[in-house]
Amino acid sequence: MVNPVENMRDLRIFLLLILIPFQETLPQPSRLPLVAEPVFHYGSIVPHHDFMHEFIEGPLVAGELKLGVQTTGKHAWERLYGYPRYGMGMYYGNIGNPEVLGNPFALYSFFDVPLIRGRHLSFHTQMSLGMAAGFHPYHPAYNPLNLAIGSRVNVFFYYNFYVGITLSDRLRWVHGANFTHFSNGVLTLPNTGFYLLDYYTSLQYTLYSEPPSFKKDPLPPFHPSHEFYLMPVAGLKKTQIEGRSWFASTLTLGYYYQIGPINKVGMGVDFFYDTSLQESFSETEPDFSDILRAGIFAGHELLIDRIGLVVNQGVYWYRKTRFYQQFYSRLAIRYHFPSGLIPSVAIKSHWGKADYIEWGLGYSF
Repeated sequence: MVNPVENMRDLRIFLLLILIPFQETLPQPSRLPLVAEPVFHYGSIVPHHDFMHEFIEGPLVAGELKLGVQTTGKHAWERLYGYPRYGMGMYYGNIGNPEVLGNPFALYSFFDVPLIRGRHLSFHTQMSLGMAAGFHPYHPAYNPLNLAIGSRVNVFFYYNFYVGITLSDRLRWVHGANFTHFSNGVLTLPNTGFYLLDYYTSLQYTLYSEPPSFKKDPLPPFHPSHEFYLMPVAGLKKTQIEGRSWFASTLTLGYYYQIGPINKVGMGVDFFYDTSLQESFSETEPDFSDILRAGIFAGHELLIDRIGLVVNQGVYWYRKTRFYQQFYSRLAIRYHFPSGLIPSVAIKSHWGKADYIEWGLGYSF
C-alpha cells in the first residue's frame, strides 16, 4: 500500500523544485502584475488500453483556478520568451467515473509563453507540472477495475495551445485544446496512467489597476559556453502489482554546449544499477556486473532563467540481460544554482513506458 507520509514528502519536494526558479524573479508584492483565471474543461480519457473501456462511463468535466504573474521584461529571459506568464493553480475534476477512478485534485505551477501577440488576438502555449491526489487506486478486492493507477498521489502534467481574445483592458476570453497526464513513475503498480484530451475555456482577469509597462531593452550579447556535469541519482520501482520495491540508481557523466540563449545540446554516458534485474536470474545468484547497464545518449536542454527542461535519447551499449528494450529516454527538470549544484527530477522510460523516477543532485564544472 502507498505510504501517505512518503506521498506528502514527495509532494513537498516536487513543489519546492517547481517553485525555486521563480524566487529571484518575483516583483515586489505591491507591484505584482497579477492575472486571475477560472478555467472549465470538457473532454475524455484516451483509452490507450482495452481494459479502460470497462470503467469509462462519462466525459471529463474539470475546473481550475489560476493566479499568475505577467512578466514585463525586467530580466533578459522574460524578453527572450516574449514576456511570458507564470504562476500557481488548482485543478479538480471528474475524469469519467468517480466511483472507480476518484476525483483528482492537483496543485501545480505553470508557464505560459505567447507565440503570437496581437492587440486583439494572441496565440499561446502553456505547460504545467505538479502533484495530484484524490484517486481511487487499484485494489484486487475493493477496486479491481482500475488497472491504470495504483497510487493515491500522482504526478500531474499538462500541455496546451490556446487563443486569447481581448474583450477589454482587463479581460480576455481564452479557448484551446489541452493534453493532461497522470502517472506515478512506477513507484507502485499498476501505472499505465491516464491520458486526457479536452477543450477548455476561461476568462483571464487582470488584478492590477494599470497595464504593465513592458521593457524593450536590448538583449545582452550571447557567448557560447561548455559545461561538463556529474549527476548521481536514485529511485525506487516495482515490476509486479503486488511485488516488492526495487532500488535503482544512475550515474551520468555529461557534456552540454550552449548554442543559444535558451538552448543547449549535448551528449554523455549513463551507468545504471538496477536491482530489479535480479528477477531475470531465477535459478542463480547474479553477479554485480549482471545487474549493471551502460548507455550513451544525446540530448537537448531548454533554459528558462536557471531552470532546465531536458530531453535525452539513449541506447544501451552494455547489458547482460535483455529485460528491457535497447533504447531509453529521459525527461528531466533541473535547476542550475550559481555554485554549480544541479537538483534534478527525471523520468526514465523505454518507448514511453516508465522505468523509474530519478531523484538526483549533480554538479557542473
